Amino acid sequence: MATVLENLRTLILSDQSIAQMVGSRFAIDVVPQDKAFPFIWAQRIATDNLRCLGETNTSPFSHDIDLEIVSNKIGDVETLATLVRSKCESKACGGAFGDTTVSNVFCEEQAGDYVYAAADPNQGEHVAALKVEVYP
Repeated sequence: MATVLENLRTLILSDQSIAQMVGSRFAIDVVPQDKAFPFIWAQRIATDNLRCLGETNTSPFSHDIDLEIVSNKIGDVETLATLVRSKCESKACGGAFGDTTVSNVFCEEQAGDYVYAAADPNQGEHVAALKVEVYP
């Protein structure tokens, strides 16, 4: 069974417009060393278990994921950010998610104090920093 991040990658790259722009350049956890542009980077940063809602299984109630879209061209970043948000939000009411299903997937901009993990703006790299929430 695939991980949440692998299923997120499958969901996002199933969009032909995104796949045409990034190919297979969707990194999980590790920042790619070659930094061929554009690329997407994602890392699960937290899970939540809501025991107060009577949850009794060991699976998390939700997963929080940092997702960065990085390129040396601002237009690529802006285009991909719109496409990625739309693809994630297409699961806001649930549905197929890689090799499983989800009840919800939400995507929004990161907070203003977010620190980039996969991009270096000092090297002319542009980034769209997104937060994805996955509810199995």
